[in-house]
Amino acid sequence: MAASAQAATQGIAGVTSTGTLVVTMDVLEEVKVSNLADVVLAQYVPGGGDVIGTSGACIYYNNANQYDITATSANSAGPGYQMNLGANNIVYGLEYQNDTLGAGAYSALNETVTYTVTTATGTDDDCVTAGGDTSDIRVTVTDTGAPLGVPNGTYTDTITFVIVPNP
Repeated sequence: MAASAQAATQGIAGVTSTGTLVVTMDVLEEVKVSNLADVVLAQYVPGGGDVIGTSGACIYYNNANQYDITATSANSAGPGYQMNLGANNIVYGLEYQNDTLGAGAYSALNETVTYTVTTATGTDDDCVTAGGDTSDIRVTVTDTGAPLGVPNGTYTDTITFVIVPNP
């Protein structure tokens, strides 16, 4: 909370008396990401097509409509993303969509790049009263290369999303 000097003045006794006080309030800049859901991809079948999964996301920003998003992988694949099972890896793509841009308007995310969203739509901090999530996350494993020839098992990754105000 910001410190402010007391500027109240007190009246003196007389036919009339006047006093003043200062009213202050801090407005803190806040962002919040919520409503994320784990993405459980369908079983990969070679030649069966790309495997795609999604999660909704609620992005709230109380002070403007532009924010930055960075998505980092627990398996840190550099600019890309990968799921691991021991020393074995499956590369996947991660994309972000802000719903105000319209269906299908996904932007590729990259661990080494901050993505700026210029149309934040979250008007409440849990997207309940606003009628639903404001964004989507999409994960895609392509049907070529990465999953071919790796051992059977469950491959995992954890993505951390950091939302930063960008007024």
